[in-house]
Amino acid sequence: MRTIEKQIYTYAELTQKAQEKALANYNESEDYVQDTDSQVEILAMLGFIEAKVYCSGFYSQGDGSCFEGVWYPENMDIDKIKTEYPQWTELHNIADRFNDIKTEHTTAYRAKIIQCGRYYHENAMTLVEFIDDENEDNDYDSSFMDTCKSLARMFNEHFQVDYEYRTSEIAFQEHCANNEREFYDDGSSY
Repeated sequence: MRTIEKQIYTYAELTQKAQEKALANYNESEDYVQDTDSQVEILAMLGFIEAKVYCSGFYSQGDGSCFEGVWYPENMDIDKIKTEYPQWTELHNIADRFNDIKTEHTTAYRAKIIQCGRYYHENAMTLVEFIDDENEDNDYDSSFMDTCKSLARMFNEHFQVDYEYRTSEIAFQEHCANNEREFYDDGSSY
């Protein structure tokens, strides 16, 4: 029998080149799965039911974010949005735009938006139904879709910031410290 001894290092103890390899290996091995729960909650506060949010990444053609759901404007709770997200002024502006659309209508109405095609970005959403017993005005449809696209862009920006943090060296350092990760001298995992 023979014994082989190897030295094991923490991330901070590695050379710069070994740290770069450790981070690259980690980012390649981790599947980035976007948590969409808070966006679904935001959609609910904006009056959407049966909402789903889709995100496909950030650096290829067709990447982005979109959503689908049925809009019931009477279910909107703008005060709750402003209370739960007090610093998110872009969200407040979008909520106000949805409220303006609601205010312009005098009758009961609904809007259904779906994702279509194989891509997930703001232009992959289609308005399939806008029911308003009183108005046959395409301006409502256009205003509604523009607001939905603004919301999808805002979601995507949020997802991208989260992705960039989660794949950053700072996040990896925190992960290594919290999980007591160790490495060989070349940066490969122990």
